[in-house]
Amino acid sequence: MVKYCPKCGRACNNDDIFCIDCGFDFKNIMADFDDSKDIKNLYIENKSDGLNKISNSEDSFFTKKNIIIILIAVLIIAISTYIIIDHYSVHTKIEGNLEISTQECWNGTKLVKCRALNDSNDTFVLYAYNKDKSVTQVYYINGVKSNMHIDNDGTYSYNLNAQDANGNYLNYNGAGDKNHANMNYDSNIDGVKSNMNYNAN
Repeated sequence: MVKYCPKCGRACNNDDIFCIDCGFDFKNIMADFDDSKDIKNLYIENKSDGLNKISNSEDSFFTKKNIIIILIAVLIIAISTYIIIDHYSVHTKIEGNLEISTQECWNGTKLVKCRALNDSNDTFVLYAYNKDKSVTQVYYINGVKSNMHIDNDGTYSYNLNAQDANGNYLNYNGAGDKNHANMNYDSNIDGVKSNMNYNAN
């Protein structure tokens, strides 16, 4: 039967008292072990302990290299998020007596709102520059809305509908291009009604 030296790992006869290589005295440990298998396991465990520590440190996810990579990735995500939010946020500036607000929309439309500083908040002009290069103009005069749309081929359409609490109203709409025009006008002002249709070729 063979036993192993816990100091150098040499295989020795089971009856040997000393290791034939390093001279280790087996009597120092024989009292603590029941058989030579325990001695062999002790040697193997002692020898591999240092290797296991090195291996564990290399297999750990939180190494210095991985932490640096994670920090860089988080920084890139934060900067990208800030750029995207800033791009689609409303930006306002003052030019003379005008307050001009611009905003980029997710669908590619650019909105430009113009308001005179001495006007109320419900009086302004809104321009929508669409992705297909058409333009929509919306006018709010004391809360009354009218609009005009100009397509990228030069055609246009407009519409104005206004009404007050006394029953007065004004409907004004039309469409056309550089060669044709069509307009409809319908109103009731202080009980006086008028209607007009206009076509030009």
